[in-house]
Amino acid sequence: MAVFQEMQKTTEQRVKGDLFVLLCLFLINLALFWPGVMTPDSGSQYQQALSGVYSDHHPPMMSFLWHYLAKIYPGPGLIYFLQLTLLYLSLFITLKTTSIFTNFKKRPVLLFLIFFIPWWPQILLYAMQIQKDNFFAFSFFLVAAILANFTLTERKIKWPVILVLIILIIYGSSVKYQAQFCAPILLTWLSFLLRRSNKLLPKVLMTILVIIGILSGIHVINKILVPESQKSYSWQYVKLYDLAAISIGSEEDLIPGFNKTKYYSFNALKQKFQASAVDPYIFPEDSILKKSSVPLERDQLWMAWARAVTKHPFLYLKHRARNFGYCLMSRVGFEFFQQFLTHVVDSKSVIFAIIYPIMGLLGYIFLSQFPVVILGIAYFMASIIYWRKSKVAPIIFGFTSIAMLMLVIIFFMSMAGTPRYIYVSVVMIHACHLFVMRMYQEARVSRLGCIS
Repeated sequence: MAVFQEMQKTTEQRVKGDLFVLLCLFLINLALFWPGVMTPDSGSQYQQALSGVYSDHHPPMMSFLWHYLAKIYPGPGLIYFLQLTLLYLSLFITLKTTSIFTNFKKRPVLLFLIFFIPWWPQILLYAMQIQKDNFFAFSFFLVAAILANFTLTERKIKWPVILVLIILIIYGSSVKYQAQFCAPILLTWLSFLLRRSNKLLPKVLMTILVIIGILSGIHVINKILVPESQKSYSWQYVKLYDLAAISIGSEEDLIPGFNKTKYYSFNALKQKFQASAVDPYIFPEDSILKKSSVPLERDQLWMAWARAVTKHPFLYLKHRARNFGYCLMSRVGFEFFQQFLTHVVDSKSVIFAIIYPIMGLLGYIFLSQFPVVILGIAYFMASIIYWRKSKVAPIIFGFTSIAMLMLVIIFFMSMAGTPRYIYVSVVMIHACHLFVMRMYQEARVSRLGCIS
């Protein structure tokens, strides 16, 4: 511990200069896209914020906070400012932590592995938007960054910091439904840091109590904010999405009658089928599927879904894999590059025939989530392999386990193949690069029997 404290003191001056660069990047980022790009989802949440009446189609916490921010400064500006602040605070703490074992003065090029994170296309194109996925990702990133610092320095976490961490976990878990399933990873990490003894049982008991307490608190908050009349039970869309795909694959109508509108027919279901999203079934004026507001019918929908999955497991997994493929392979914003190219170069020319495939490949590298996810899987496996050989391996495991868990959750629980659903995974994986470099250095030293 004393060694790390001494190393921290020697890096303080260097971090101050890097902090100035990070602050400049933050201001540039803020100015370029101010006051943030509104999406249909955030527009709906803003309307709830203005009215003060919240539904649970979008978890209410973000609208609840926005309600009070809009009283200070109407519009999306302050919520966008807060969103970016969470991201850049996370980067600052990551910079401070990695400065303990990385001499950026000798190797300044490594700073790009931190400074470039907000500007990486996969991250930037969503960070400029106001999204609940961003708040989930950046809140959890900030918590993980703080926990990583305390893990490496072995300092005791004081109560003001614990309070901040709890608030961030509650907020991040409350703005995105799937986030609550990832929260136990951060809570387990925090609990193990609070209880540093080598006895496993007290750590496990503390972890269980903390997880139950926080998740119960999130449930209570949502119950208070959303009256019964505003509950949407939107989980039904996921079940209907699965049933529609399985029905088409099996040539068997598995949709319960109470979920069908007057426009429904099996042929209409086939015609409107879209493998990447449930939207064509439920959102148009002539939608063919609908939710139920009757508790008994909702239970019956669950049963119909369970029977269909049990009877046709391969069709279910095929449908889920195809949906997840859209999530991984979709090139966010690529259509704008296509439009630009067709305006600049004749689409029938030889130059176009050469440039277009190259742009397409670069689109998959920089705009799709697939390469980053593959890298994340490698990081996750390496953190397990080198757990005992590297002090930073548990940190990498903390970041990447959230990323991997979210991939699994979205594989089974999404109603569209939208890349932003796994945005937290991409952010967490990009946060690991310098830690991974350090892990391999430590593992190499351990293998050679040398002293670093």
